[in-house]
Amino acid sequence: RDAAMQGRTATLASKTAISTTWSMTTGLDYTPKSFIVTLKTDDGTYYVSEVLAAVVSSGTALQALNVTNAGIRISNPNEFAVLGDNSKKDKDFALSSDIDLADSGAWDGPDGYSGHFYGNGYTIKNLVLAGTASEVGLFKSLGDGADLQDFTVEVSTANPDATYNGILFGGISGKGGPGNKTLQNITVRGSLVFGDISGATNVGGFIGSTTGQNLAADEILIDRCVSELDITLKNGTSAQEASVAFGGFTGCIVGRKVIITNSYSTGSLRVKNNGNRLLVAGSITGDIKDNGVAEIINCYASGSVIVENQTSSGNRSLSAGGIIGIIGGRRTGYNGDTRNPTSVKVENCAAVNASVITISGGTGLVRDNNGRLCGKNEATAGTYTFTNNFAWLEMPVGIVANEALAAAANETGAGNNLNNGEGIALTTLHDKTIWVNHGFTEDIWDFSNIATDWPTLK
Repeated sequence: RDAAMQGRTATLASKTAISTTWSMTTGLDYTPKSFIVTLKTDDGTYYVSEVLAAVVSSGTALQALNVTNAGIRISNPNEFAVLGDNSKKDKDFALSSDIDLADSGAWDGPDGYSGHFYGNGYTIKNLVLAGTASEVGLFKSLGDGADLQDFTVEVSTANPDATYNGILFGGISGKGGPGNKTLQNITVRGSLVFGDISGATNVGGFIGSTTGQNLAADEILIDRCVSELDITLKNGTSAQEASVAFGGFTGCIVGRKVIITNSYSTGSLRVKNNGNRLLVAGSITGDIKDNGVAEIINCYASGSVIVENQTSSGNRSLSAGGIIGIIGGRRTGYNGDTRNPTSVKVENCAAVNASVITISGGTGLVRDNNGRLCGKNEATAGTYTFTNNFAWLEMPVGIVANEALAAAANETGAGNNLNNGEGIALTTLHDKTIWVNHGFTEDIWDFSNIATDWPTLK
């Protein structure tokens, strides 16, 4: 970072010995304030984005240095391919430039990734997800202690047919057992499009499903993240009786604790299938069930949520919510199929969605659920706390015969309740006061364009 250091090469006694006085190839002795260094190790080139000045004795391990963002360097598509090597799923990686995967084909990520992935503010462009494995994503599944931060993923085209689909992770399989995971300062954008699907399917902008049982101590944190992902299931025809959950961040929270804070979703969810299914969608998460624990705090959603089923006969249940699609979702006609989560907490959240509607037709046993915050709570046990939430009062919400009638749907409700939240007029929503009064603090949120748009993260 200092002019005297640019382009110079330091001589190291070993890969673990770094001191504040460097012998340069020019003979210059220099004590840096901070610097960027690339260090060649036995198992690959490691990239250290910044080393702060510190006296480090010979023999100190790399991990013990006062450094940030140390990991296997990724600066081009060829180096990015190393990330897919399952033998390196416990290694740390660090982006050192934007990565364009336009010519790389469909991506097959590692299974059970448990390392640290440092994005350093760079973007992974034109990621293509495809395949029929049980889990599909940048990483197929998330292992113990995984930590991802500071990057953007742009999806070019995608049409996977997996059970758990997420841009970052298909599932959280816990292949190494329980452990905390962190996703921080990450943006996902683009379009995820599905044709037909078979079986139970969970799709999320970040995580498809947490896929665990009774592992509530296993905490997954999603903090200061953004989903700008449009997700579409178009004209699905599978008649298989199963549940399908779509969410801007998580498709389904099952058996584990997920905390989503200071994050927002602007993408649209358009889900259509004509099978005998539970079909749900929510801009933050689709479903929370089976001993799952969810805390959604200081988040908002602005995209449209449309769930459609035109089955001519049979049992089906549709649910759409601005924040949560459904709690304890189970198929209509299967009343013994109890799917209770342990607890759900939604606090200081805003639903300003363009619309939240279900479209249904045909005959048979049909249940349509809609809510500005939550489509439906079908759980019969557990604790559920909805506090200080608010929503666009005039939001189109309800059951319609076709999408053309969406604008006329308006189940405004009243009060600060589970399904609706406090109704706020649009003009008031475009003033930062209402947001600040509901816990959106100005040290985290940027309200510079609030007169015409919604808050962004600083």
